[in-house]
Amino acid sequence: MTLTRMTCLAATLGVLLTLPGCSTTLEPEPAATPADAGEVPQFEWDPAWPQMPLPNGWIIGGAMGVAIDANDNIWTLHNPGNISPLEAAAAADPPRALCCTPAPSIVGFDQDGSFVDAWGGPGEGYEW
Repeated sequence: MTLTRMTCLAATLGVLLTLPGCSTTLEPEPAATPADAGEVPQFEWDPAWPQMPLPNGWIIGGAMGVAIDANDNIWTLHNPGNISPLEAAAAADPPRALCCTPAPSIVGFDQDGSFVDAWGGPGEGYEW
């Protein structure tokens, strides 16, 4: 807002001044879009994504990475090690509940959140 517009605004808001060239109607400045203003987009959590339940009674731990493939599938790398024993009660020996077990380290979903595939975890000759 320019100094002249601020002066006119002050006169319009009740400061009893008579200023030449001021009117009581101000034209609104065009609203800046987030892209124009250089702002970061705001994202919202969708509680219905991914679609549940996952196969095999799996649950996902804290996500460490996300990638999109050429088919627009979303691949997540999560840490099964940060799932608490209480959350993974079905993985206990003996199982303490019917649900749940940690999902493999890499889990894929399509754009709608439907399960695509999963792999990863402890293996011969390497540590996850």
